[in-house]
Amino acid sequence: MFETKSLSMSLKDGNITHMRAVSSGTDYIAKGQSAPLLQVQVSGKLYSPDGMSWEETASHLTLQYGAVGVKTVLAVKVRDTHIAFEAVAVEPREKVELVIWGPYPTTINRTIGELVGVVRDEVYGIGIQVLNPKTMGGYPKNSNDGMPIWHAPDPNHYKESWLKTGAKQRFWSETAKHTDFGSILQAYCRDRSQEREIGGRFGSKRQIAPAYNDGGVVGSAIALFGCPEPEILATLESIELVENLPHPTTADGKWAKTAKTAGPAIILVGFSEENIGHVIDLAKRAGITRIYSRSAFKTWGHWQLKPEQFPNGRAGLKRCVELAAKEGIEIGLHYLCFISVSKTHHYACDTDPYVSSGDARLATLGRSTLREAVDAAASTIPIAEPDYFRKQTRMNTVRMGSELIHYQSVSDEAPWTLQGCRRGAWGSKAAAHAQGAEVAKLLDHSWNCFLPNPELAVEMARNMAELCNETGITQVGHDGLEGMACTGLGQYGRAAYITAWYDSLKPALKGRIWNEASNAAPFNWHANTHFSWGECEGYSRSSSMSQYRASQQAFFVRNYLPRHLGFYVTKSRDTAADAEFMLAQSAGFDAGFCIELGNYMHGNNLDLLLDTVGIWQAARRADAFPETLKPLLQDPANSFHLEADGDGQWKLYPVLSGARGEPLTLPNAHPLDEEVLHRFDRLKALEALVGGRVTSSRPHETGFPPELAFDGVRTLESSWRTAPYPAALTIEQDKTRELKAIHVYPYWGRNRYYQYTVEVSADGRTWQRVGDMSKNTTPSTSKGDRFEFEPMEVRHIRVNMLHHSLNPGVHIVEIEAE
Repeated sequence: MFETKSLSMSLKDGNITHMRAVSSGTDYIAKGQSAPLLQVQVSGKLYSPDGMSWEETASHLTLQYGAVGVKTVLAVKVRDTHIAFEAVAVEPREKVELVIWGPYPTTINRTIGELVGVVRDEVYGIGIQVLNPKTMGGYPKNSNDGMPIWHAPDPNHYKESWLKTGAKQRFWSETAKHTDFGSILQAYCRDRSQEREIGGRFGSKRQIAPAYNDGGVVGSAIALFGCPEPEILATLESIELVENLPHPTTADGKWAKTAKTAGPAIILVGFSEENIGHVIDLAKRAGITRIYSRSAFKTWGHWQLKPEQFPNGRAGLKRCVELAAKEGIEIGLHYLCFISVSKTHHYACDTDPYVSSGDARLATLGRSTLREAVDAAASTIPIAEPDYFRKQTRMNTVRMGSELIHYQSVSDEAPWTLQGCRRGAWGSKAAAHAQGAEVAKLLDHSWNCFLPNPELAVEMARNMAELCNETGITQVGHDGLEGMACTGLGQYGRAAYITAWYDSLKPALKGRIWNEASNAAPFNWHANTHFSWGECEGYSRSSSMSQYRASQQAFFVRNYLPRHLGFYVTKSRDTAADAEFMLAQSAGFDAGFCIELGNYMHGNNLDLLLDTVGIWQAARRADAFPETLKPLLQDPANSFHLEADGDGQWKLYPVLSGARGEPLTLPNAHPLDEEVLHRFDRLKALEALVGGRVTSSRPHETGFPPELAFDGVRTLESSWRTAPYPAALTIEQDKTRELKAIHVYPYWGRNRYYQYTVEVSADGRTWQRVGDMSKNTTPSTSKGDRFEFEPMEVRHIRVNMLHHSLNPGVHIVEIEAE
């Protein structure tokens, strides 16, 4: 039996029989389920231990697998907070293909932290932590060790009211997984000493994973813990410190996972040596302390800076960092973990020297040999086998020696040849090659980039650390981290890259650089400070990213990660009111965000936009928003306006169709009662500001009533739907209002178009047509159709849907009256 201050664990023949809470005696191992401490795979089959022995002096636990004549030796360290296990010997080593820690079945099913590897309820939590990059969270379902991303009902009872219990959520790992009996915890490690064929990446069905000698399964290590639910985060931090894992902190020493600033607010703009002063002023005006750029690099791989932005190179970037630091601003850079080629998709990058030199460490999909010698001018390349070359990829490139060759196609039959070859591609040098020379198909990405093998990936990570060390930047975005999964190592490749970067930072920066990534890995949970998942789109609730951004917060909650809404692109017509939809959600979720200004830096709305961001940021820093109000701020159906009221107070207004309701003064000295909260609820606001009812001339589709077309939400999911046409939607307000425009948003997508008319009336008897789309053939878009008219008193609005180009149904997303 092993016991920490909070968990008692019993074993029999190498299988866990009990995992009890010390304080209560409750056993959390699910009855009737096997719980092997460590399984081994031999000849493709898994075996659980059937015997064990304990060596007290060395603290070694030996597990026997009699059926296959294997034994494993585990070093055991019992800490106050956790129990650490490491495989220090496997005999015979060559027989064991992989090992699996667990799965460990528990009875807990309330909150499943799939990435962090923690399951918990309101009383207790149990967790598994992988202690090095090669020990991967989850189960070896895929030969390429790709981390699964899947959807399932989520049993967690979130305090966020918009997230209904049981709603499907996206899960990013299987380190912890919900089951019928509760949950399981699991991790594994693979022996990679032999070359093997695996499932490919980026559309390729097959890939050769090169041999990788990292000690195999020896050295794989985990920590197991159990503790009262309120102590879980403190326990995770203790594991980081005791086991010497990455441990990012703020400048004042607070752990990144608990620091209030951990989900940072950022301004994303292409700063340079010339404009850094202006950009710093923009950030200060917005009350934001981080500046971020994704346009700084000339190449990816060696991470050369663009000379037009940094004529003094890294010394110039360092000067920018120093100037910003004097103003309390931190500087960061965003990049992609790929190797760039000239005209990289979406980015103005040049060809990196790793490509132009034809580096032997560029990752390959597969290979063949040269059937006959070729000179430096041959436009066809005779190969022995065509299998790995038939797959058409973005770059369609092979490497022979240090020459890269772009080819058009593979011959239809033997003798096999690569046809339409462009020699000396991507800056490499054409050369003659002898019969029998290796011809390797390179792995590439659709963004016109190549990928590294494991050795080159580590070198690239160290290159990035060297840039950080030389310049002092304190934020890095490791985008495109999926490229490191293509090294043949899967999620291990992601963890190895981040670890090599982190370990290569100088002591003054190690743990001080806020860093994010495009995707996660269980070991990287420790090094990554946050994730900015939300693609570069606008602020509005009608953005396709709006719902995605909100749903990601559930992942962050489950996995003890700082909340963040992702990247927003500010466009020329965006106003402060547009940004306030995002700012309200930021306040409601306690989440960071990244505003990309781009060419908007000198726009007419810039000053007001930045001032508005500054007001919301100041209120957030002052904890002005009460917890009872936050669910309403989170709700994407709601809109708000915030004004500074002086002396550390703010006025928060509910907004519907451009009209403001009665404000609430923040901070509020009294608990918000139901009456006050109803004033801010969307339906109550609808009654107070607009009133009336919405009706349809035909029965609506289930789940899509007419009220959804007049609820202030411009998303496709919130729409009125009926069939067949013609059909009318009528809005009757409680009283007349002076209107000057009606904005109709028909459903959009698949180039559909609608034909319809818009009418208004003061009494419901005499109608005036204000919009005529009866002959329209232009596809609908998210911008909708706006109909302006001379101001008049209106109580009734009617939209007559006459025709739909795709099917008999008609659908309206939203109607706005101004």
